[in-house]
Amino acid sequence: AQFFKNLSDDASGSLTEFFADKHVVRGETVRTIALADYFAEHRIENAFLKIDVEGAGYDAWAGAAPARDKVTYLLAEVLQPEMDKGLPQRLIKDDGMRAYYVRDFDLVESVGGEFDYHEPHWNWLFCRLAPDALARRLSAAGFRVVPAGGHA
Repeated sequence: AQFFKNLSDDASGSLTEFFADKHVVRGETVRTIALADYFAEHRIENAFLKIDVEGAGYDAWAGAAPARDKVTYLLAEVLQPEMDKGLPQRLIKDDGMRAYYVRDFDLVESVGGEFDYHEPHWNWLFCRLAPDALARRLSAAGFRVVPAGGHA
């Protein structure tokens, strides 16, 4: 695949040219592996997966297709390209996940993938736990789970 190395900020890069208008990038050919193949090779079960691929999250999740049942929690950066392709809605409708928009220590439930972004918060937590169960699971971690219709 083409990986776009960010020459103006070495802390980031991308599989897309999403940030090419804001940074100097150089394309490099890199070896890739589908998430499903990686999971199989390393016998991964019950995964907490973080996807932060600067606009290519929909495609990364597509690469996990045969192993989606092995993902218990998915923390994903969801930028405009992922929203345009409907990543939250796909995770909710097709994969049976619940969506929580991450705003600092608030996890705000989104029933249909709707969102109200507050910069610089771009991450969502997806899992199969209802708000009350997620709140119990995270009770010692300092997070507050806000059910849909609640106030954050």
